[in-house]
Amino acid sequence: MSKKKSNKANKPDWNRKDEERRRQGLDDDAEFASEVAPFPAAPVKTEDDAGQVGNELETTRVLGWVALIAAIVSLFFLPTVLGPAAAVLGFITFLQGNRTMGAWSIVLGLASLFVALFLSSYY
Repeated sequence: MSKKKSNKANKPDWNRKDEERRRQGLDDDAEFASEVAPFPAAPVKTEDDAGQVGNELETTRVLGWVALIAAIVSLFFLPTVLGPAAAVLGFITFLQGNRTMGAWSIVLGLASLFVALFLSSYY
């Protein structure tokens, strides 16, 4: 006849694992709270990050102005070169957060490229 194994031998001892976690200082509440806690509304600035945040904003603004100037100049001079360049710079500017200037650069750059490639044959 076969011997039946007890169910306790097959099942893991959860109470023992919980007790081990408590001894190590791992509370379930602490782990859950860190996962559910909302992100801070504003990024926390440290002394290392203080200069970098302003530089990123300034770089985006300068890149936006360069893209917009290239788009305006492309309407009058070298539209096949400056138009796509303005569109690419405008797209990068758009992705970095300066959406208005990036959108204007993309539209003007592509418009000047369109006029140069398709409408220049009519005049």
